[in-house]
Amino acid sequence: MKNIKYSWLLSMLTALVLVLSACGGGQASPTTKAAGAEATATQPPAEEKATATVASAETIKLVVWDFGGDEFSWMDNIVIPAYQEKHPNIKIEHVGVPEDELGTKLETAIAANAPPDLVVFPPNRVVAAGHALVLDDYMARDGLNRSDYCTLFGSWNVFTGGGTYDNKVMSLPIDTNIWAMMYNKDLFAKAGLPMLGPDDVIDFDTWLNYARAINKPADKLADRVWGSNLFFPIWNSMNNYMSDPYVLGDDGRTCLGNAETDDWVHFWEVQVTAYKEDLTTWTAGSMLTDVQEDMFLQGKVGMTEAAMGDAFNAAQQGLNVGLTGQPVVSKGWPGNVGGWNTDYYIMAATKHPEEAWQFLKFLSIEVPMIVPVGTDALAGAGGLPGLPCYLPLLKEAKFQEMMKQNPLVADAVKLMKRIKLPPFTPDIWTSVNAFNDGFTAMTEQGVPVKEALHKTAQDCQDATDQLWSTYEAIRK
Repeated sequence: MKNIKYSWLLSMLTALVLVLSACGGGQASPTTKAAGAEATATQPPAEEKATATVASAETIKLVVWDFGGDEFSWMDNIVIPAYQEKHPNIKIEHVGVPEDELGTKLETAIAANAPPDLVVFPPNRVVAAGHALVLDDYMARDGLNRSDYCTLFGSWNVFTGGGTYDNKVMSLPIDTNIWAMMYNKDLFAKAGLPMLGPDDVIDFDTWLNYARAINKPADKLADRVWGSNLFFPIWNSMNNYMSDPYVLGDDGRTCLGNAETDDWVHFWEVQVTAYKEDLTTWTAGSMLTDVQEDMFLQGKVGMTEAAMGDAFNAAQQGLNVGLTGQPVVSKGWPGNVGGWNTDYYIMAATKHPEEAWQFLKFLSIEVPMIVPVGTDALAGAGGLPGLPCYLPLLKEAKFQEMMKQNPLVADAVKLMKRIKLPPFTPDIWTSVNAFNDGFTAMTEQGVPVKEALHKTAQDCQDATDQLWSTYEAIRK
């Protein structure tokens, strides 16, 4: 918990830096006028519209930040060469910043008046402080509509990659990734369980029964089969909108009450039961000590949370897998799929807003056609893990053929439509972090579920109140 408190202090300090820098007028004014491109956090008059500029013959450098590494190797290997072939006067400098460092380094760069031109997943507070360019005028000028994009485009949260904030378009996505459930069809068949598809919805009682049917205890790893990976509790409290009401309520502010409904109490009881019955790898203990392999990929786990790319990877390794939605907390709740978009933002301080916009538009509506899709979301094997968020691309021959040839693609397209947009909250990870300790109290310390849940709901509420207070101060 010391690290969490330290992170809070750091967040508060960087938030102060952002407020001061947003109000300090240190950002360069872009030559192309668009809403949100001012040097301060305030928005320019509505009548200022984006206008196309004449392409410059001079060499222009755009600096692009993302997480780098294998996960973003497609940027260096495919995207930049293809773009620079069409636009030889544009030099793209691609900088990989580790995910856990990107927010802090971006804020430091903003304070030094030297941010990148484009960046992936900036912290919510950076956007709230006015450091990202509003894109509505550019979209209107170039004929792009919000309805052209997938469901998650209508949300705004760094954890979902939604494109809109305060009903303004702030970013464009490259792909959209479902966070669904992958299951081993052969293990299901051996247990006499039904095959599940994208239209099926199961709750956690059903999940528990399935896990029990699949589970095979054994003293040796060679003989052991687990019913499921643990659907770790906080995943079902975040951008996976698995309950009605949402864990933080309709306003994204209220953990107390909304996290303690009868449905949530029952969810935690089911998770504790699965833990005690040794149905998941969570309790594997010494059996998996020093074992690096993914047990699902070894054919030893019946169910797991997964993206489409993870299902592709499993199938390529010879497993007979299916995709369906995750179990829901509230019976009858249709939103059994979470997800995220890979979004890039243009920084308001860019000196080349038109060129940055043209590259961002290229990323969103052309790159999925030239970069492989469906790679392992965790391994980042040289491509995009998800399908295009720009929906007209799904009608192109590349994706029509993929849907015909691979049922997993067709199922993923259907599952994309099941995503429910969670209410906005400044930092859902920090809000629900207390549930980690709550689950430990329930499973390892013997604290009754309702008692542990109430304490963690209060901790969640305290964190959420502080987050909103800081966030609203940034916006002033």
